[in-house]
Amino acid sequence: MASLGDLFVELGIDSSKFEAGINKIKSSISGVSSKLGSIGDSAKGFGASLTAGLTLPIGGAGVAAIKLASDYEESLNKVDVAFKDSSKGIKDWSNNTLSAYGIAQGTALDMAALFGDMATGMGMNTTESAKMAKSLVGLAGDLSSFKNIKIDVAETALKSIFTGEHNYSPLLLATA
Repeated sequence: MASLGDLFVELGIDSSKFEAGINKIKSSISGVSSKLGSIGDSAKGFGASLTAGLTLPIGGAGVAAIKLASDYEESLNKVDVAFKDSSKGIKDWSNNTLSAYGIAQGTALDMAALFGDMATGMGMNTTESAKMAKSLVGLAGDLSSFKNIKIDVAETALKSIFTGEHNYSPLLLATA
């Protein structure tokens, strides 16, 4: 099979202009390809930075929001079970626990359900246990603030009153 160069030689055609044109096209294509590659690399880098800087944090926030909503819904269900007819009063009260005690609504609901469940388990009716749970949640907020401890430590210390655990009292006194 004859090459294009062999064909030009046999026909006696000057191929220098043709070869120059082909080389010019190759050079242009190479330049465009290089620029496209550079643009592609830039786009790839931009995409990677968007993923790391924007997409991942948004995804993480979405997951956290779903977990928070799920935890809140679970706390509401616990309140319904623990307080039955008195649950609306606990839910309404929880709207102000952040400003009143520095305790987030979901945490206050969860704590109130814990204390209310323990109180009803000891024979108190739901109205009495709702009053007591509100008082204990407020006390947990005060204790947390006064003793400069985390709210879950204060909750555990108050819970220990019901369960008979006495190992939290010295801990709370030592932080004074």
